[in-house]
Amino acid sequence: MMYLAVALAMIFLSNAIAVQLAFEMDVSRYFDLMVICDRLGESAENCKANSEAAGIVSCAGAVIVGILLILAARRFPQGKTTGWASSGAFCAVGLLVLAVAAYNGAMEALLPIPIYRDEAFTTRSAVISLSNLLWPICLQMSNRASSLRWRIAFMALLFPILELSAFRGVFFAVAVFGIAVPSAEIGLQFLKRGLIKKNQIVKYGAVAGLVGMLLISQIILETMQRSSNLNLAGKSATARLSETLAQRLTIPIFQSHLALSENLDPAIPSIGGEIAAKVRIGDSLNINQFLFAKTHNGASFGETTSQFLGEGALRTESDPIVWVVVAPWILVLTWAIFRQIGVEIETLIGVAVWRSSLSGLVAVLPALVIQIVLYVALWARQKSKKEALCAV
Repeated sequence: MMYLAVALAMIFLSNAIAVQLAFEMDVSRYFDLMVICDRLGESAENCKANSEAAGIVSCAGAVIVGILLILAARRFPQGKTTGWASSGAFCAVGLLVLAVAAYNGAMEALLPIPIYRDEAFTTRSAVISLSNLLWPICLQMSNRASSLRWRIAFMALLFPILELSAFRGVFFAVAVFGIAVPSAEIGLQFLKRGLIKKNQIVKYGAVAGLVGMLLISQIILETMQRSSNLNLAGKSATARLSETLAQRLTIPIFQSHLALSENLDPAIPSIGGEIAAKVRIGDSLNINQFLFAKTHNGASFGETTSQFLGEGALRTESDPIVWVVVAPWILVLTWAIFRQIGVEIETLIGVAVWRSSLSGLVAVLPALVIQIVLYVALWARQKSKKEALCAV
């Protein structure tokens, strides 16, 4: 439950911070935000107010789903679960990671050096998709490992995956779902059982915090180096980082507002087409690529982060506010059902809730289904082996 609660808390906090930043900023100074306002034909102030309202709705949705999560945890009690992932699961996942890394190496060998980030999305899109499929599985396996040794082993599989990723969000997710939350969960369990003293919690927490800070530092460094449309000439490093982050944190609520105005466009990509493109059997745009093209002269490269609110506006006939609650609630129910039968997929679902809160539920469903099927298959194999040993 902790992983889902943290995901919902991040949704609430990110939108609350975005609303506060938007309230204080002069939107007319931020090029990417004004592109959206100009597309909508709104003044900077009206556009800002409407975007703040979108952010408030997302905050309210996270609170409502949080309450429903507590009720679901009580209604669907946890079955008997133990750490199970060890050598068999490690070999299976390790082979997948090795295959993706080898495929990436072969691709890079055919490309000129250096390979820039924008080029990676067009030349290595399949590798990026496969790495995005694998890192949540590594986190889930680590958090269900049978011992500390195997927990560390599964975390080690993340290093080649992180090297392949072109997204700062992956580093952030690993810091949160792979280090911070598991450390807090283990510390609370040990403290409750009297297996660890408070001073030891501080010691181990400091080590985990150091690793987490290293990943967050990587995110900050990449943010400072990433190109932007802001005029940052002559400003200090702190000011450059502050303004870049302000635009990055607020743009999702502006893009949600943009989606609300595009809900009658007949060119909106279909759900089937988007899913087909996700599994590489089609080339349809997803709704976030569709929105990006609307504000960037039909560009075929790039995506928005329209959130649940934007997806609700473009994908459903009901008020988009309903989808802000229903979409994450579908994922929470999935977790609760598996939890009751003794299969913990809390990390996979927690990551999916957070990721879908930015891009929409449809965007993460194909990968999530594959991840759950693979995880359950490995779990069932391990369970059958244990039952066979007991029978002997």
